[in-house]
Amino acid sequence: MKSILLGVFALSFAALLMVSLAQITSITFESKESAEMYENLHRFVSTASPSVTVLREESGEEPEAVQVPTISLPQVDFAALQEQNAEITGWLILENSSINHPVVQGTNNAFYLKHLFDGTQNVNGTLFTDYRNARDFSDRHTIIYGHRMKNGSMFTPLLNYADQDFYEAHPRLLLVTPEGGYMVELFSAYTTDVHADSWQRNFADDADFEAWIQAARDRSDFTSDVEVQASDRLLTLSTCSSAFQNARYVVIGKLVEVG
Repeated sequence: MKSILLGVFALSFAALLMVSLAQITSITFESKESAEMYENLHRFVSTASPSVTVLREESGEEPEAVQVPTISLPQVDFAALQEQNAEITGWLILENSSINHPVVQGTNNAFYLKHLFDGTQNVNGTLFTDYRNARDFSDRHTIIYGHRMKNGSMFTPLLNYADQDFYEAHPRLLLVTPEGGYMVELFSAYTTDVHADSWQRNFADDADFEAWIQAARDRSDFTSDVEVQASDRLLTLSTCSSAFQNARYVVIGKLVEVG
């Protein structure tokens, strides 16, 4: 009887080991597949001139064009990318990090969690905007979702915004869309629960929106002097966090048009 139990235990352990090895092999393969596909897409993105014009608009005044020589906005061949996936909405870059990816928008918030840009099933997924948002980022509050991967890819670098020094070295992202380009000037980042109001898209009025903005600033892990008003369009980048069950990490900024 003892030998039978030992045999069953050995078989069970061997089966568990084989399943674990298969899972590790699958994850490794899919990580490599994801990295290669997104690297291949970089051929449609080229470095732009070393400066862009930022349009800043004061209330009741005409926009003022200001040259900012330290920002480089890439040129993205959206026509070529749309041939591969018509659901592309933009290209997002966090300079000096691994975030350099296309952004898509599906018909739900599930498909691109486990599918690459070309539709291949893969746990790394694709960065995607909430399906209820306007495709052109014209909403008051747009949300982009992305995975936190153990290999450091996708939205993993966002968790570094818990550190003030990282924010000061990376105070903005770049977002290029078929309609134009933006700086995403960051003003808040924090850990939150999936049931919180961090992903609220609609607001009763300007006062409601301003209260949401202030609450986000109050929760932030870093301090920012970026001014945000009710007239601004905001972008939230959302990813998973291991801080607690159902935790998420969000990074929030305002869209500043560049041209």
